[in-house]
Amino acid sequence: MTEEITDLTNPDRFIDIPPGLVAAIATGLEDPKEIASRHGIYGEAWEKLSTWKPFLNAISAQRAEFEQSGYTFR
Repeated sequence: MTEEITDLTNPDRFIDIPPGLVAAIATGLEDPKEIASRHGIYGEAWEKLSTWKPFLNAISAQRAEFEQSGYTFR
């Protein structure tokens, strides 16, 4: 089972975000909150992560990479 992220005092904790999480959210096929919960990220941890600029930038970069590669998900 995926470890729940509970340490919200250390912003560097989010550096360990699984790459699959970013890719899954970038596809836009599912609710990001549901995807995150499958990776053990929910509640306050998700609220903080979902507004964390480096995380949002990673999702945008992944979307751009999908588009450049010709992948579409809709």
